[in-house]
Amino acid sequence: FDKLGAQHHVQKVDIVGDAYLAATNFLIEQEGDHAARLARFALDMMEAAMDTPVDEEGPDPTLRVQIRVGLHCGPVSASVVGTHNFKYTMVGDTTNIGSKMESHSVA
Repeated sequence: FDKLGAQHHVQKVDIVGDAYLAATNFLIEQEGDHAARLARFALDMMEAAMDTPVDEEGPDPTLRVQIRVGLHCGPVSASVVGTHNFKYTMVGDTTNIGSKMESHSVA
């Protein structure tokens, strides 16, 4: 997914559990097409997942990885958290709504 992110100018921010948290217009100011780029990135991620077998040696080698996507655009707060094991993350209503959209979507 990181390679796809680079193609779409989408920056991975964090991995939270099984969630891939990413953002646009993050490192440098980019064009106003951030929502479209995120949507294309998500579609490409879904396609890449469908091309990835769960277990080539398993009982059903045709079984493919399935992912769910949640997108939301808006302001976020980002910071380094922790005192020993530092972690950079984003928080706020925008990330919460995106997370809720993902958890209620269909794989």
